[in-house]
Amino acid sequence: MAVDALGGKAVSLDRGNGGIVTDGVHTKAKISHISPRRIHELLVGGFHRASLPAFRDKALMGQLRRLGRGGSDLTAIALAAALKADDCQIFTDVDGVYTCDPRVVPDASKIDEIANDELLEMAGAGSKVMQSRAVEFAKNSESI
Repeated sequence: MAVDALGGKAVSLDRGNGGIVTDGVHTKAKISHISPRRIHELLVGGFHRASLPAFRDKALMGQLRRLGRGGSDLTAIALAAALKADDCQIFTDVDGVYTCDPRVVPDASKIDEIANDELLEMAGAGSKVMQSRAVEFAKNSESI
């Protein structure tokens, strides 16, 4: 509604129409394949934004499954890769990646730039900076 109010065109897709198909393991689903044909058609057709439920995707048999904690990060990265986007920006309640949680440690330092391997190590060690599967997906993607 906000994009429309500013003169743009936006569309909200319902669950499962983002083109991401998962293996069907509820709350820990893995992406089997991505076919963002519908999103691409909408963007080429003049829509400025397409939004969809970020952590719910269709399993192979059509059931809806959840990608688990951080699934919105994984959805954004997977779609950016499938759409061959130049970049993928993740917006959260903090303005970047920090040495530790700035909500807990007031003098935490913001990291200006971080490599995928370093981010993956942080995520794997329990940092809630980003879902480790999302970081792995980004690392393995050539386009983002």
